Amino acid sequence: IYFLISKLYFLYFNPINIGSNVIALNTHIFYNAKSFEFLPQSFHDWNHPGTPFYYYTNIVSLLIGGLHINNLQNFLLFNHIIFYIINILSIFYFINYFKNKIDLKNLIIFLLIIFSFDTNLLAIENIDYTALQVPIALFILIFTFKVLDDPNYKNLFLLSIILAFSISIIMVFLPLTICSFLALFNQLIICSRKFKKFFFIFFSFIVFFLLFNFPIIGRLPKIFYNVLFARKDTSFNILDTFTLLKKAILFLANHNIFLCFLIIFFLSLIIYELTKNILIKKLKFIFDSKIILLSSVSFFFL
Repeated sequence: IYFLISKLYFLYFNPINIGSNVIALNTHIFYNAKSFEFLPQSFHDWNHPGTPFYYYTNIVSLLIGGLHINNLQNFLLFNHIIFYIINILSIFYFINYFKNKIDLKNLIIFLLIIFSFDTNLLAIENIDYTALQVPIALFILIFTFKVLDDPNYKNLFLLSIILAFSISIIMVFLPLTICSFLALFNQLIICSRKFKKFFFIFFSFIVFFLLFNFPIIGRLPKIFYNVLFARKDTSFNILDTFTLLKKAILFLANHNIFLCFLIIFFLSLIIYELTKNILIKKLKFIFDSKIILLSSVSFFFL
């Protein structure tokens, strides 16, 4: 209902103006899709691979009768419908999988926090990679937990595909992929000594990543360099962590003191619970793979 109302509002009742960034971004995606259709190496995006997305737009082109400028509206409408369905299905799958593990109230709070960010509204208007961020993130969490509960080869194989697919779509999933591998390393190498299974998922991930990006393999080093080192808004220096945290607190204090208070309050509760569990369960808690996954995800999120 939230997605449906939001999409109707932003697309029909309060549509974006012609000067909006959304118009430019959607048009950029359309012409990249058109370029990929004629020559897969020709689409331009130095910040993300994006290749699987353009495989998908090739299928869309066949269904709507080609990527002609007269079909731009049909292209946008078709993608809005598909992304709406994907988002709804991913949320249902996420809730259905975790409902017996986590209280439903906490699951809803988790989803509401995700959907409270402004970037989520941008994803509702866009038909680019950002529209897939939430469903892909939910699928990564689901299948990582599946592997941690039952590390059979089927689950490992499916997770390797999802992780490779995620960073092939958009590099914002690189931290989440790292978190997943940290938890898997702890579970399969440190705790259970299942070296074959860890190397299986690692090499499967590499193979699928190369397959997903086959047309632009030569461009991948440049993309990783841009994201990790060149772009100021994506590169990360652990030495700047406390400086960034200080700036974030001051920004929140100046713009929304109530939100700043809530964040500090809940962070204090989390630190208190973690400390209490460490003191009670000691090393068993610290080396719990699910705790490692959630802690590392929280770290990158902050």
